[in-house]
Amino acid sequence: EPHITIYPPLFSILLAPFFLFGDNAILLIKIFIALLAAVSLLITKRLFQRFFDNNLSLLLTATAGVSLLFYWYSAKILSEIPFLLFSLASVYFFIKSTEKVPEKIRFSNKKLAIDKYFALSLFFLLLSFYTRTIGITLAAAFAVLLLSKKQYRNLAVLGIVFLIAASAWFVYAGSVAAPGSDSYFDQFLRKDVGDVSSGPATIPDLAVRIAGNSAFYFLSSIPETVLSPLQALAHFFSRTSLLSISALLFLVFLIGVVVFLKKNK
Repeated sequence: EPHITIYPPLFSILLAPFFLFGDNAILLIKIFIALLAAVSLLITKRLFQRFFDNNLSLLLTATAGVSLLFYWYSAKILSEIPFLLFSLASVYFFIKSTEKVPEKIRFSNKKLAIDKYFALSLFFLLLSFYTRTIGITLAAAFAVLLLSKKQYRNLAVLGIVFLIAASAWFVYAGSVAAPGSDSYFDQFLRKDVGDVSSGPATIPDLAVRIAGNSAFYFLSSIPETVLSPLQALAHFFSRTSLLSISALLFLVFLIGVVVFLKKNK
């Protein structure tokens, strides 16, 4: 059977050494994933502490930690938790690299500090990309922020390093892909995602798909992920019946984002 999808190699590389332990490999891998999940929560708390006081940061971190979806992934051998850890670490160091350093620090030290944190951010960004290729969206977000802050030097470094790393993977994946193999991008551009013979999607098709996916993620998936009781209720009631609650949570989220941006300009 030819491979249908070519996955980035990092997750397999992380798991490979555990198979030296024979029958205990699966148990050890699950423990490893759980430890990565715990570390990701520690990084989450550090991220929250950059914007909120310690008590609120602890509360928000605990809320994330008791999410049913987070618990589910923490108990499975899947790449989501390593990807979460690497992307959170990349975001954390990226934020530190863009912050202003106190004036008492000499320019040379200031430059060194920024370079150090930015290098760590790039390192974890590449780890996230080679765990799951969706990490490319994180690189795009960094590029937009660097451009808005007029940090052209770091923008150039990000563009060159990530372009080389991503191109290397996509060239390799393209060279070993079996004829007729299917990618998420191929499915997205197809009129019928489940029918390979349905032809390319039109612009209206793509617009409807984007709108539908946005409604699902912002009004169902994300609220259920953040608020575990809502996720539990979704198993007993239809998502449609909970739509008003999800919409209210999304509105609260938008208000919070606006207030946060105003306070942290």
